[in-house]
Amino acid sequence: MTDTTIDGSIGLSDRAVHDDSALKELLTLLASDATVRIGPGSVRGCAANAAFSRAHLATFADSRHYWDTAVFEDGTLRAEWAAASRMADGQLMAVARVEHAQLDGNGLIADLRDEFTRLPGQGVVAVGESAVVDPSGGYGGVREEGLGLARVTPLQAAAVG
Repeated sequence: MTDTTIDGSIGLSDRAVHDDSALKELLTLLASDATVRIGPGSVRGCAANAAFSRAHLATFADSRHYWDTAVFEDGTLRAEWAAASRMADGQLMAVARVEHAQLDGNGLIADLRDEFTRLPGQGVVAVGESAVVDPSGGYGGVREEGLGLARVTPLQAAAVG
């Protein structure tokens, strides 16, 4: 696993669901005028990014991300990730994205662009059949070509945590 600013951001996001100090740490990884683009919308600047992050994280009861990061010669970071989450209303959700990050001169995220590779609710597997857990295909899961996701049984998911 790499140790980049985007790795820190993704890693902190799971903790930030429950821990405000993790959210504060996550926000320090963004430049003061950072632009974050998820889907068709975008936010820019400290206050807007903080408000967006708080509102977004409030929709979750728990979340678990798995990702791979690439660092390109021009300094661009690319993280392909998948997450399994329990929403605040109790529903289960799986999503996958690719994040592209440009860093400023201080190594902070100046521009972050997300592209969904699996929208929430898209191709959801019935509860009790399988769950999206580990993008590497580990824990006995079966890798789904083109999605970067793995399907595992509920017993395997419980073993992961």
